[in-house]
Parts: sequence; C-alpha cells; structure tokens
Amino acid sequence: MRRYIMLHVGIFGSSGVGKTTWLSSMLGQPRSDTLGINIQSYRFDGRNVLFYDTSGRIEYDTLLESTLDDVDVAIFAYDVSSRRTFADALLWMNRFLGRKKKACALLGMPGANRIISSVDVSIATRPWVRQGARIWFDEVDKDSFGSILRFFVKTHTNHEK
Repeated sequence: MRRYIMLHVGIFGSSGVGKTTWLSSMLGQPRSDTLGINIQSYRFDGRNVLFYDTSGRIEYDTLLESTLDDVDVAIFAYDVSSRRTFADALLWMNRFLGRKKKACALLGMPGANRIISSVDVSIATRPWVRQGARIWFDEVDKDSFGSILRFFVKTHTNHEK
C-alpha cells in the first residue's frame, strides 16, 4: 500500500502584499479574494500539500492565530517596499516559531521602492536561527515556489499521513 504524506503550509502576511496572487499563479488557478482562510491542495514531489492562504485583515486575527497550530510550516510574506508589512511578517513568524515550529520562509513580494534588504532579513531572523529554527528567505521569482517547497520537505520530517 502506498503511503501519502500531507504537508500543511500556512501563508501569512499583511493584507494586499500579494500572497493570494502569488499562490494562485503558482498553482495555475484563478485568483479570488481571501476572506479568512482559503484552503487549496497541490501535489508536489509525491506529496500532498495543503495551503492555508490567509487574509491579512485584522478582523481575522483570532482565526489566523489558531491556524498557526494547524500548519506544519509557514510562509510569511511582506512587501519589500514597506517596513510595516515586514514588521507584520516578523510578528507572525515570531508567533509561529514560538509554538516550537522549526521551519518557515520569509518571502519578499516585489514593491515599488525597495527598502527591505536581505541584510535586514538576516539580522531579524538571527535570534531564531541561533535557537535551531530553519528559515528560508528570498524574494519572489520564477523558482521561489519550488525552492520553498523543497526546503520544507527537506526540513520537515514529521509529516502527518
């Protein structure tokens, strides 16, 4: 009997940074507004992946907070031209890693005028890395989707069936 492995991936970040647009384009599905959480499935390298695409709207914070417990790994998206969205992504990342989760990604979405650099991201994540967290960070490009999923598969060895 073949065993199927399910990986639960949460996507968090401020409203309007492009989380849903990015995920929809990667999955080849039409984009729709996110109210609360949209759950989408995908097959990657023999694994079933469930994406929890979350709304960045503040009225859903309680729902999103509980979603941190439901996912195995998480992507925290921010706009590279906005310190506020970067701070929000770091806040969600801290909440996630504070739950003893070990792997996540910080994903910079393209913006008009870059003000967040890879040095900023490296400095912000250093305390968690020192505690053993595995954090992938980069900006959106044609390869980022597959790279993030390969990173998650490699670093997350305690999948649910």
